[in-house]
Amino acid sequence: MLKLSVIVLLSLSPLISCYAALNQQQVNPESLQPKFATPCTTPNLQWGACIEIQRCGILMNSLTNGRTDNHDFIRASRCGPPNEDPAQPKVCCGEHDNYLNKLTPVPTTNRPKKKNNNPLPRNCGNQTIVLPSRIFGGGKTSIGEFPWMARLLHRRPDGVITFGCAGFLIANQFVLTAAHCIRSKALAPLGPVFKVQLGEHDTYTLLDCEGSLQNRRCAHPPQMLRAANPIVHPEYTDTIQQHNDIALIPLKDPATFTEFVYPICLAKAETQETEMWLSGWGKTETQESSHIKLKVIVHRVNRDQCGSIYRNAGTTVLPTQLCAGGEEGLDSCSGDSGGPIMVQSGTGPWQAEGIVSYGMGCGLEGWPGIYTNIPEYLPWIKRKMNQYLRKQQRNNPVKTSNIKH
Repeated sequence: MLKLSVIVLLSLSPLISCYAALNQQQVNPESLQPKFATPCTTPNLQWGACIEIQRCGILMNSLTNGRTDNHDFIRASRCGPPNEDPAQPKVCCGEHDNYLNKLTPVPTTNRPKKKNNNPLPRNCGNQTIVLPSRIFGGGKTSIGEFPWMARLLHRRPDGVITFGCAGFLIANQFVLTAAHCIRSKALAPLGPVFKVQLGEHDTYTLLDCEGSLQNRRCAHPPQMLRAANPIVHPEYTDTIQQHNDIALIPLKDPATFTEFVYPICLAKAETQETEMWLSGWGKTETQESSHIKLKVIVHRVNRDQCGSIYRNAGTTVLPTQLCAGGEEGLDSCSGDSGGPIMVQSGTGPWQAEGIVSYGMGCGLEGWPGIYTNIPEYLPWIKRKMNQYLRKQQRNNPVKTSNIKH
């Protein structure tokens, strides 16, 4: 039996150090591989096994050989519950002991750097569907479909926690939603939004899996992230017309991008796509909320035509709003408020063109749903994101923002 003496300090502190000593015996990686372990994702976004570091041959070898270039990778490999025994920390053990495609430092020059004021990621709107749904036009989503969908958690003063509206990830530190999900009188009894859940599929299961035993694939556990104070559009008023129904939720804990958690692109202008998609856990035709994330296709409705319909209800549809739906049974419902209405041009990236705002009933024939028109608010969204990031950098000069592009 190997006599292994290991001291590894893996914590969330910036002053992390790793030490390993082996009693002059060669580590055999195969002898340290577990037969059963919890699946996890390595810092390279590859599958691994969450095990004690003493049992991970590839990382133990690098520590034993005195390497120091991969300490950041080892720290980022930590997995398991936060209250685990610090003497036996766990790591996500995979095929590699360092980051893949690590960037080579570029020599500094005196040339001024071009400042990037766009806080939105360059890579967005992509999804990896392991087992595509066979239902076209609506029904249940597949695992990994619409990985930007978010659920908002409210907490009352007495500690009761409730899921409210939906939202969607637009950068690793920001979720977009509707202002009425933050500031409406109807949702006030739920308390403020204090967390955001990303990567959920089936709310009834701890681990979401699909496929047969031979072709089984499971999603990562959902990410539960702390929300900072939401930023509501200053001209939003909680009235029947819901004008300027848009809000930004900064995240205190940045999201980790995976195939199950990924941002959607924001449309820069109104598209010409007639088919638009909705997704969420809202009410079905039985008026019950779904425990599985759903999807449905609705069709764009001309704004003038939509405006004439809603004038009969005493409301005004502005250019800052768009309309879609109005087909019986095919619409968004209360549980989907704050979620995106999405378009895709061919095989290009998905774009959020609107935010679910309000409608007349749920899936009523002849009454389109009303959505906040995102392109009209794109300058406001970017400005508020940059303001938050600059404030965060001033308050935490060492912890600069880590917006992923």
